[in-house]
Amino acid sequence: MIKGSNTGKMIVASAILVLMVTSGYLMVLSPKPMFTKSGFVLGPQMPYEKSFVKSLTVPSKFVRYASSNAIIDITIGLKWSNETELKENLRSMSDTSSPNYQRFYTWDDFKKRYSPSKEIYNSLIYWLKNNGLYIKHTYPLRNAVTISDRISKIEHAFGVKFGVYRGDGIHTRKYYYAPMGPINLPQNLMPYISGVDGLTSANIFHTSFWTTSDNDSASQILYGQNAPHYVRGLAGADLEYLYGAVKLFNNSATGNSSSKHILPTKIRVATVLWEGTNSTGYQFAPFDPQNVRDYYNDVTPNWIQNILNSETGKSTSEFGWYSPNPNASEPSSDVDGMVNVENELDMEMVGTLAPGVNVTLVYSNGSWYQPNPLYGMSVPGESDFPDQEYNYILNTLAQMTDRTLVAVTNSWGGPGNYTTSASDSVTMQDVEALNAMGITVMAASGDGGNTTPSWPAEATWNTYGFLAIGGTTLVPNGVDNSDSLPADVPLKAENLDKNNPRFAEYVWYDIVQSLFGTQTSGTECGVTSAYPEPSWQNDTIGAGKGGRVTADIGAIANRTIILTSIQSLFGLESHVWYTQSGGIAGTSVASPVVAGLFADMAAYVGREYGWQDSGIRGFGFIAPTIYHLGYDYYVKGMYASTPPFFDVKDVYPSRYPAPPAPGYDMPTGWGVIDAWNFVHDIGFRITSVQNSITVNPGQSGIFNLKVWFPYGWNTSVGYFRVYGLPSGTTATFSADYVNPPSWSSNTTANNNLNLQISTGSNAPLGTYIIYVVGYTYNITTGHHGNLTYNLSLTLNIGNQVPEFSGSINIMLVIITMLIGTVVYKRRRN
Repeated sequence: MIKGSNTGKMIVASAILVLMVTSGYLMVLSPKPMFTKSGFVLGPQMPYEKSFVKSLTVPSKFVRYASSNAIIDITIGLKWSNETELKENLRSMSDTSSPNYQRFYTWDDFKKRYSPSKEIYNSLIYWLKNNGLYIKHTYPLRNAVTISDRISKIEHAFGVKFGVYRGDGIHTRKYYYAPMGPINLPQNLMPYISGVDGLTSANIFHTSFWTTSDNDSASQILYGQNAPHYVRGLAGADLEYLYGAVKLFNNSATGNSSSKHILPTKIRVATVLWEGTNSTGYQFAPFDPQNVRDYYNDVTPNWIQNILNSETGKSTSEFGWYSPNPNASEPSSDVDGMVNVENELDMEMVGTLAPGVNVTLVYSNGSWYQPNPLYGMSVPGESDFPDQEYNYILNTLAQMTDRTLVAVTNSWGGPGNYTTSASDSVTMQDVEALNAMGITVMAASGDGGNTTPSWPAEATWNTYGFLAIGGTTLVPNGVDNSDSLPADVPLKAENLDKNNPRFAEYVWYDIVQSLFGTQTSGTECGVTSAYPEPSWQNDTIGAGKGGRVTADIGAIANRTIILTSIQSLFGLESHVWYTQSGGIAGTSVASPVVAGLFADMAAYVGREYGWQDSGIRGFGFIAPTIYHLGYDYYVKGMYASTPPFFDVKDVYPSRYPAPPAPGYDMPTGWGVIDAWNFVHDIGFRITSVQNSITVNPGQSGIFNLKVWFPYGWNTSVGYFRVYGLPSGTTATFSADYVNPPSWSSNTTANNNLNLQISTGSNAPLGTYIIYVVGYTYNITTGHHGNLTYNLSLTLNIGNQVPEFSGSINIMLVIITMLIGTVVYKRRRN
């Protein structure tokens, strides 16, 4: 700047003005906490518009004002701090080309980085207490506060009236409460609020299961002409073989017994459901522990039970339970047949697909039936399920170190387009954090047999969210003789064809004709308008869908054998095996099955190959990886020998509204995960500096290869092979295996590996496509996994300039330079 220049002064003044304006603008968008000596300045209360859903308060549906003595729960969520950084890190965690791929946070690290400040959290608590409200739950991560109090006190604190409205009983409850306008919150707190849950009980959530029949005289499943007309019942042990889990248990690509066994004994999976109440408000227990124990014992194969007992002293999986409501019923034999069927189904599927796992049921109290609010709403149950359950999972289960939480499964759903409710933000905040900690969250896609997505299966953003699980009909080769139940219970997969257990798999779609008419059930799928289409869907299944598409993957959803209890009309309880003559169906089967597979895969990868800390962790938000694997396999033709999925490309009857197809389709996504192939297909990548080389007969050339580990595996790669070489040529690698980088490295490792192609003097001239394959490799045991990469290269034999010509050219250049130097010196002298 020129001294004394007015232009320079004007530039400085303009810069200061821009800075002031910009700073003021940012202050409007992200107001900073206002502190004084006495603490945080809350400011006046202002309407929180996000809390008001106008469509729920149509005047013509108004019944009366809500009972002032009714007690309801409300959860106020707080935004994570450093949100920009968190979202960017979530993006890199799910980006297979990023060095941060699947480098998840520990619970403690996440808290240090992203928990809301103590000042903001304590200010919210102060304001609630100052209004005389009862604080029911606070949380270590400071992400939410739950209050429980009378509606009259809540109305006074939030400056709003609650009304009772009449719903349609389909999309909303027949009667529900809702605020008649926006609630009011302190102005300076509002920028930190993520959402408020519990303000309305309008939402209907239902379990995703059916009880069906296919061999009695009262009803008949109608299949298409070419489909199997009779599908036998399957239990958890059958699925271990049918979905490749036994291969992981035995550490064997064939599934045959080996000397080393890998079972998920240090892993936890959480299921999210609820207990039941009848129409009078009487609460039933969420499940009968004896049913779950008996199922584990009767279904888990003896050889697995023996291994578990020798390693842990326990022969089957474990289970636990938790309800955030102290008034909820504990597990017992006093059950509600509608609710415990779902809870026991989930626990039995996870516990047998993943032998030795800990299955923790997290449930709310009595929300199956809603007592009539006209009579005082004395037992309203939880309103906008499941915020308290997810807060417990995030703040307690995810923090525990005795078992590593790797998956959360949800076998329920509600109306789609759920972003109309503020509670979406509260739950999704928890899911965002769980994904950042490496925990996969999944949800059943629904059972309506239509193309209307349900929540929470549809709830997925670009970098975090739910994995949507669709449903299939699985047909095995051979099956247990379940006709002999319950006197003899041979449910240990003893009669499956172990070498080829799968006959076929179809999109689940049943049309049932019975004395009561025709009933249709099947997997749900479709495009939601509530969530934008993620980039990983846009890149792989095509743009222009208009929103997030479900499902992502599928799994068995009907003819599933479970053990449960029912209550007769006279109040008598009986234990019932649901066999093929009355099997369980629904995507609520599929979701816990997939959760069990993820537990198996996490145990295998953790113990066989090791993660960052040589321990066990989950796969986090796995959807982008699934879509990239599917695209690589079905579209690009990679992994020819080890497809990561079982494709599902048929449906019977054909009238299903979204027909399946090879590769991706909406009903079942990319198909069903093959547990063995899946974990081996994501371990590493091989690239080459040269796409092609040219050599003459009798000479050799080199491909400079690089082995890189974008998926964060801590396993060696070896057992390299080359296919497609012409006669008279040989291939030699510079190393038998390549080790991964140390985890102290902050960059994706590129490990050099040279492939030398040597040709004999009589090697045939021409152009050849050769294939380089590598395998996951354990240098200690010599074990190598399945094919995980297939790199194609071009080899040209002939028409290469002789190597010595290059040397002659170099010598000529050197001689010329020397002569020039001598001449230059002579001229200077």
